[in-house]
Amino acid sequence: MAWVFRFSASGEEQLLALNETVARRIVKKLRSFCDSGKPLSFAKPLHGAFADVYRFRIGDYRVLFTVAKDGGEIQIVLVIKVGHRRDVYDD
Repeated sequence: MAWVFRFSASGEEQLLALNETVARRIVKKLRSFCDSGKPLSFAKPLHGAFADVYRFRIGDYRVLFTVAKDGGEIQIVLVIKVGHRRDVYDD
């Protein structure tokens, strides 16, 4: 089964607001997680207000995402929030 990642509008906006070096590092890690074929093995499921949401830890940054199917054999990691660990869980 193939995995790809996509950004929601707000997730993309948050990524673009980051330092360019940090943003490239995050995209590179997302690619490696999806290319592994088992990205959820690198993720942690969240609870409470973030039920059905997972997170990747990339240094001091967190990527919050959900998993969706495209109707075929492709699983989609939909990035909904990107930010520093001190801020990303704030509403």
